[in-house]
Amino acid sequence: MTGEAARLASILRNRGMIKRGSYMLHLGNSSEYYVDLRALPSYPDDFDEVTSALARLLSEEVGGFDRLVGIGDGAAPLTVAVSLKLQKPYAIVKKMEAENSFRDPLLGELRAGERAILLDDVASTGVTLACAASIVRALGARVDTAVVLVDRDLGARELLSTLGIRLRSLISLSEILGGAQRSP
Repeated sequence: MTGEAARLASILRNRGMIKRGSYMLHLGNSSEYYVDLRALPSYPDDFDEVTSALARLLSEEVGGFDRLVGIGDGAAPLTVAVSLKLQKPYAIVKKMEAENSFRDPLLGELRAGERAILLDDVASTGVTLACAASIVRALGARVDTAVVLVDRDLGARELLSTLGIRLRSLISLSEILGGAQRSP
């Protein structure tokens, strides 16, 4: 693990964002660990360190792109902060629910032909990122990369690769746990 990854792991552990217990994940998978990053913006110094690391990853490893596209409420604060750091426009794909299924799925603007990079807080199976990529592509933008803070290593990388999307993460859940992860 790099020094930066070790520092990020320390932030997430020390702020109580990695919870241990019995949890039901988004698509019915059970897990001994839950990654809850919603409180991260409540710690400005740590939030700045995390979003700076995301901005570095995007600028150094992803290459040129036109727009960041955050996924749902969980990624919105990260997306706004990283967008401002990189001076890139952003949009947010709303998570679809029954009450808003007929509304515009996008908050913000997206232009046909743009290279859009998906940004989310956590990747598990990759289904949410795949659905977001489908929406962004249907709106005419190109998606070839998704970036997350934490990859739970539950198949997101493999699913997205079948769609021609490369998944990049700052850290994996197993790195945060120091290899102590016993279940997904």
